[in-house]
Amino acid sequence: MKRIRRFFLHDMGRKTLALILACTVWWLVNKQITVQADVPFLVRETQSTGLPEPGTLEIHPPDGWQLASPTPGTEVRFWFKGARSRLDQFLESEPAAHFDANTSFNVAGTSGQSNFIEVKASDLRWRRPDDARALLAPVGSSQHVLNLRFDRRVEIKVDIQPEMVQVEGDPADGHRELLEHLTLSTSYIVLQGPSRKVDELVQRIQLWQQGSTPPPSILEALKIEGARGDVQHRLALHPSQSQSGMTMTPEFVEATLPVRLKSLEPVAFVRDQIQTLGSAPEGLWEPHYTARTWIAELSYHPDLVGIEFSEAWVQRHLRLFISLPELPASAQEYDLPIHWTLVDIEDRKLEELLLRTLRVRPEQDSEAKVRMTRAANQQ
Repeated sequence: MKRIRRFFLHDMGRKTLALILACTVWWLVNKQITVQADVPFLVRETQSTGLPEPGTLEIHPPDGWQLASPTPGTEVRFWFKGARSRLDQFLESEPAAHFDANTSFNVAGTSGQSNFIEVKASDLRWRRPDDARALLAPVGSSQHVLNLRFDRRVEIKVDIQPEMVQVEGDPADGHRELLEHLTLSTSYIVLQGPSRKVDELVQRIQLWQQGSTPPPSILEALKIEGARGDVQHRLALHPSQSQSGMTMTPEFVEATLPVRLKSLEPVAFVRDQIQTLGSAPEGLWEPHYTARTWIAELSYHPDLVGIEFSEAWVQRHLRLFISLPELPASAQEYDLPIHWTLVDIEDRKLEELLLRTLRVRPEQDSEAKVRMTRAANQQ
């Protein structure tokens, strides 16, 4: 044990100095080690010529043109290679680059719908240009080259129709959407975008008008999931159009879609007999009622959402009756009106609302009354 202790503790000053020198040499050598990194940059189209945002490659197209490839919002990657210390400092500075296409783009001499520019990484304006060029140079011919495509920006007027709006989701249970009554706040919109995309959209609209394809997605979808009443939303340009570089004027189109209770459909039911209430003024009367079809119609009201308006509900809660006191005392026969009322409705407010919104009528107007005759022994 003494020998081991002496081995580690003997002449500690020199051993400590040697350790410090070794660490220093390792640190210096490590800083000079050549490393490389593959760094992503977010592509953005900009009209500014200022410094780009960190982590982005901003491209400034000429007036009347639009960046088509690479698509804004996607990533491009560049390789950087150099001493670890310099590369670390460069990456910590959040590198970014900018390219002004006006410097390489002859707008006056361009007659086509697209123009292509080949851009090397060294042609970009970097936030730290000296470090960027020094770290890009060692990569050499293996460095990625950007092939930029610019499309002419054109404008078209599009007649917008309700059939072009895609409806997503389903209304609440017991409800239905009235697609035939969907309305829009404007009859047309103005689209601006790359000429190729505009031409493609025009072709899709023409095919739809000919009945060959579904309508093109121009506006974003109208979402009606769980709706219990009319749905009204401001619809922006469809994401697929925005991603292709399109813009729309106006910025939003207001869409309104009525949503109604499914139970608002008229309910037909048959009654074989009716009830009599009260007593006739004089004598006995005989009703001549035969089975007939009746129609019950419930007007929409938001407080009636929970009612399952169906034939079963009508048979359970609706009663038809005639009021015998309405018979004239001197008549031998009389057509007595048939009335209706509700039964077994525990909520008084609900009953009052139903009495205001429910309409009951015979299928044939001539069957709204029942013929009453005085009993033979009373004549």
